Amino acid sequence: MFHELMRDKIKIIKKNGEEINNLNAYVSKNTIMLMDSDISIDSNDRIQRFMPNGEIENFKVLDAGFSNGMFNIPPHYNISIKKLDLPEIKITKKSKISISNKILNNRSIETSIKKINGNPYVDRQIKALINVIDNAELSFEEKKKDLRTVDEISKNLKSNNPCEEVIESLFNCLPHERSITSIRSFLIGCFKS
Repeated sequence: MFHELMRDKIKIIKKNGEEINNLNAYVSKNTIMLMDSDISIDSNDRIQRFMPNGEIENFKVLDAGFSNGMFNIPPHYNISIKKLDLPEIKITKKSKISISNKILNNRSIETSIKKINGNPYVDRQIKALINVIDNAELSFEEKKKDLRTVDEISKNLKSNNPCEEVIESLFNCLPHERSITSIRSFLIGCFKS
């Protein structure tokens, strides 16, 4: 009965880089139900959902939510997830990103750009961010993806039209560690000061 509900195809990417492919699951907004209880799922594993239109949705496991089952319900996972939007989106130099009204209302565009591009601490914070990710307990693939995200943050900050919303969205794709949160606060604060 429950297996009939499992119509989504997913892949689990473990922290060590191991991939578990071709799994059937039920995906909802904040949860993935998986009836295959023979596999191991841990917090911070990544899950990819393969959409019928060819697109791929990416999720981070917040809590595996394993249940031994009861009565007619077999053992299963009820996985709490967070959708990851931006790591798979490529932001190129050709992309046009408009500056938010918050920046436009802060005297002038030039003033806001100078506060970021002219700030000697921005480069130090980006280097510190790279160092945090290099030293984090992440798989090679996760580090590679997170370092690409940091590169996009750096490019956006150094562009002629840095965008606070893009920076915040990119930071949401990085691990939620205290040191990363501190760097995020500093860099977002550059838009407001």
